[in-house]
Amino acid sequence: MKVLHLVDSLASGGAQRQLATLLSALADSGLDLSVAIYHPLYHFRPEVEDSGARLIELRGRGGRDPRVLAGLARLLSRTDYDLVHSWLRTPGILARMAAMVAGGPPVVVSERNTDLGASWWSVPIERVLARRAAAMIANADAVAEHVERLVPAWSGRIDVVHNGVSERAPSEEDADAVAAFRRHHAQERGMLLGVVARVQKQKAPLLLLKALAGLEDDLLSRVRVIWVGEEIDTSLAADTRRAANTHRLAGRFEFLPSTRDVSQVYAAIDALVLPSLWEGFPNVVLEAMANGRPVVATDVGDTRKLVRSGVTGWLVPPGDVAALSRALGDLLSSSPRARMQMGEEARRFVVSEYSAARLAERTMEVYRRVLDKSGG
Repeated sequence: MKVLHLVDSLASGGAQRQLATLLSALADSGLDLSVAIYHPLYHFRPEVEDSGARLIELRGRGGRDPRVLAGLARLLSRTDYDLVHSWLRTPGILARMAAMVAGGPPVVVSERNTDLGASWWSVPIERVLARRAAAMIANADAVAEHVERLVPAWSGRIDVVHNGVSERAPSEEDADAVAAFRRHHAQERGMLLGVVARVQKQKAPLLLLKALAGLEDDLLSRVRVIWVGEEIDTSLAADTRRAANTHRLAGRFEFLPSTRDVSQVYAAIDALVLPSLWEGFPNVVLEAMANGRPVVATDVGDTRKLVRSGVTGWLVPPGDVAALSRALGDLLSSSPRARMQMGEEARRFVVSEYSAARLAERTMEVYRRVLDKSGG
């Protein structure tokens, strides 16, 4: 089976991380895999190359550049791909349009968030193109329900394939690096909380700062928070820095750039915080739990399938500053033993239910069914 994956870039986003995880899990499957991108961002290039997949760089400057569509159509017409799997919304539009021009192959599109409809054009375009895809893979039940509500043509045609995570045993060098990271960013005998997310409205950094400001003095004095991720919204990042420099929060919050070794971040922090206003199935929650860390997160998308309040962390309503502040207070007041037990339960659950092998198996089931229906 020859499969082309189409994604905008290999940047440090959740879709790209799952693509890299899937490719690694399929490395020994016998599939002939290629990845086409049109933005020259290469955070996950090593993982893609290690999987044996070929990397194809389409000419053009973004999804709206007609050279990207033309190049993709030429690629599909010249290469006998059995299937195209697109990741993210714009690649899904391009894949279907190029397949129409080239006369095939079947296209599987992905939907990974509950923001379809946030742009005025997204729903009308999806209603036009829905029947041009052989299947859709959503990474959360909440995402599938959202799409079906807005685009009835997708009803009954969406497969939910939850994200997967790979296990990797840390080396002695990893442990030394984690210790150095923690010495640099955590205060002595204090707790280090981490957010791993792009800086944008969806992730609600200002809401998190308001929740921190609502903590009692003795709790606030024992915590530092690091936010690791690309500053997509530079204006929001600037506002967040100003808020973090107020009297009570000074020295309690720090932005860090995205990193290739995000596992080092998970290993160094005491718990993950994700204050998102909306999500599908957040990778970072899955990854933090796989690293044995409890999670404080908003109850959005399918996050509740991962985080069980009082067992693997705390769930709070989205946008509720007071509830988030209370959950952070409960976390900071908990004993090290209680946090360790939460983290151990989180790791056992995720490794059992959301492995990379299971991600690959469920994705392959979709591929085989699509090809059976198309006669491939």
